[in-house]
Amino acid sequence: MNECFVVIAGGGTAGHIHPGLAVANALTCDGYNKEEILFVGSDRGIEQDLVPSEGFELVTISGAGIPRRNPAAALRAIYLLTRGIIEALRLLRKRKPKVILALGGFACFPCALASLILKIPVVAHEQNAVPGLANKVISRWARQCAVSYKDTSLRNTVYTGNPVRQAIIEARRIDSSHIREKLKVPNENLFIVATGGSLGARRINLALRDAIPHFDKGIGLTVYHIIGRRDWEEIARSEGELRKYIDYRPIEFEYDMPSVLRSADLIISRAGGSITAEIAALGLPSVLVPLPNAPGDHQTANAQSMVALGSARILTDENCDGLSLSTLINQVIKNPEELHMMRQRAEMNNQINASEALASLLKKVAL
Repeated sequence: MNECFVVIAGGGTAGHIHPGLAVANALTCDGYNKEEILFVGSDRGIEQDLVPSEGFELVTISGAGIPRRNPAAALRAIYLLTRGIIEALRLLRKRKPKVILALGGFACFPCALASLILKIPVVAHEQNAVPGLANKVISRWARQCAVSYKDTSLRNTVYTGNPVRQAIIEARRIDSSHIREKLKVPNENLFIVATGGSLGARRINLALRDAIPHFDKGIGLTVYHIIGRRDWEEIARSEGELRKYIDYRPIEFEYDMPSVLRSADLIISRAGGSITAEIAALGLPSVLVPLPNAPGDHQTANAQSMVALGSARILTDENCDGLSLSTLINQVIKNPEELHMMRQRAEMNNQINASEALASLLKKVAL
């Protein structure tokens, strides 16, 4: 095995992997070979597909999140974590990285702890306004904690923003009118995109279905509803009825999300770290419905930060029904000046240089 410059540790979800890949690509643009960048993740996460497809090496090690209410599962998780630390120690001794980038979650913890034992410097990156448990612990010995929100409470913080996919950066350069023409969105219509992620968000799906009949009839609307797998058959059955009110476009899954977001006038979504970073990068006004059971309620904190900047409106999951959603959407779309202001505020908060900032921090810490 060759020695490497950096080990990027983390995984499980796209929200952890996309920032790591963005930083890895920034490093390659800065002259590092892909062979000098090693990803370490779990054997159950989405990284097994995403990392090799980008041309980077991935090594998986043992690990699991520790449940607090299931003693038997907790004991197994502790066993897997211990085994993962031993595997990480062996790996780091062989590859001799100059620095570790810990992306949060259980998949990064064995490498981060092994780095403490081997005295390899660590940079932790937190994607959300409220830090996860792994990064809270790692921050005790990390050289720096790179944060995506300026008021995130961790030790030794430096604000870098949350790196976004290269496809999002490239989408910024596309003329949105070309995308709208391709999608056959009428020029005079406001284009609203609603999404709940790949599986979908049932609360948003049902609320949007019930809200559409109450949208302002005097404003031309195209609603591009990315329903997700779970609710597709149920919600799609309403297409004919909903098209009586607006130009309604239900789809199960969108493969070119960056282009669709680039052409939108408004997005309705959850408030995870990745989607909020992409919304900001594209200067997109938003209505955010935070996931209520997210760890540390970090989605609410993410959304509140964007509301404070003036780029978003928030609707709690508990209150997300057809009437409340239609009332909020109507307030926004009936005021072109407010919608324009929200776009300007979102653009002011874009984090398009986050990948380069984090790559520079890694090089600085590794020296």
